Amino acid sequence: MRSTLALATTVLALLAGPSVCEAAASPGQKHFSVTYQIDPAHDGAINFAKGFGTPPNQLWRVTLSGYMYAKTLIAEGKVFALYEGDGGSEIYALDLSNGQILWQLPFGSQIQSAYGGGVLYVMGATGQLQAFNAGTGEPIWSQQLPAAGLAPPMAVDGRLYLDLPGALYAFDGATGGLLWTQPVVTNGDFSSPTVAGKGVYLASPCQIYRFNAETGKPRWHLDEGSQHTGGQTAAYFRKRLYVQDSQCGNAILDATTGKKTGTFSASYIPALFEDDQGTEYGVSVNSGTLTGFSPGNTLWTFSGDPIVTPPVVINGVAFVGSSFGKVYAVDGKTGAQLWSAPATGDIAALTAGEDRLVVTSGDNVNSAVTVYGPQQQNAHR
Repeated sequence: MRSTLALATTVLALLAGPSVCEAAASPGQKHFSVTYQIDPAHDGAINFAKGFGTPPNQLWRVTLSGYMYAKTLIAEGKVFALYEGDGGSEIYALDLSNGQILWQLPFGSQIQSAYGGGVLYVMGATGQLQAFNAGTGEPIWSQQLPAAGLAPPMAVDGRLYLDLPGALYAFDGATGGLLWTQPVVTNGDFSSPTVAGKGVYLASPCQIYRFNAETGKPRWHLDEGSQHTGGQTAAYFRKRLYVQDSQCGNAILDATTGKKTGTFSASYIPALFEDDQGTEYGVSVNSGTLTGFSPGNTLWTFSGDPIVTPPVVINGVAFVGSSFGKVYAVDGKTGAQLWSAPATGDIAALTAGEDRLVVTSGDNVNSAVTVYGPQQQNAHR
């Protein structure tokens, strides 16, 4: 374990306007995709008020130079896409309605990002952490971290959480000032903090934690003895934590106590949702096969092309990408195929927000952002 490090913060500009300075997320933010698997709980599911009928309409596609390294985000009528090219990484803010580039900035390499309260937070491979005004791309503050992590940060209620080697950090999202840090047995690899139910959760192989999200006070620690590199982001749903762990086995935990209550089969983080009657469902990918489940029961399997992305669920419909470069829509309750379409190159990730499905795909030279809208809408171009 290591002691808290003093971190130097350079404030580049003051946040302008109440939309950026709010400590808590605005009510409309629940319709955004602010992080990996859509929301701070990483449950991978979202409901659009107007529905999302299939087959969806392709509204636009933009090709960018370089390959996508980080996941795309959706907020404020924009798609935030982070790409790696020969000369370094680029941050693109694209107009969600038509794909036009609103602003772009260079930024380090191997970048990860999160959105919260009008701010885009970006972290690079050298430990550089920077906050940008999401509307304009103007820098707000910059921070040099004591180490670099490979997992996306998480921004919730004016706080920014990061999993770095040996410790979980919480920063003030408005200023970059350090709020608290807690030592953990992790290596800062691939686990993004999960925030829900007044707790912040961190999962690494055989080591799972819950802390108070505001104060950092430890709540529980499941220690199964081993220490390994790697780790996968956990999903929170209905006061349960779903942890994908290749070392000590996948587990479902009571999020309040940390006690194991079950298990599930998955190679990636599952998507979790409920129907109009409140019945709970899960969708996971296990060795290339898409599987629907409820607690303790397998409901269906979909075994067309090998599936290579975590599922994203929109209004009960699971969207996934295959190794053959196709996007599939599958009924989350029955497993029935509803739609498929080819992508441009290999599919890297899917996300959903603001009544749109966003697919990122490509190769080592060029990447594409493709945006779909509900069936009833007309294409913009």
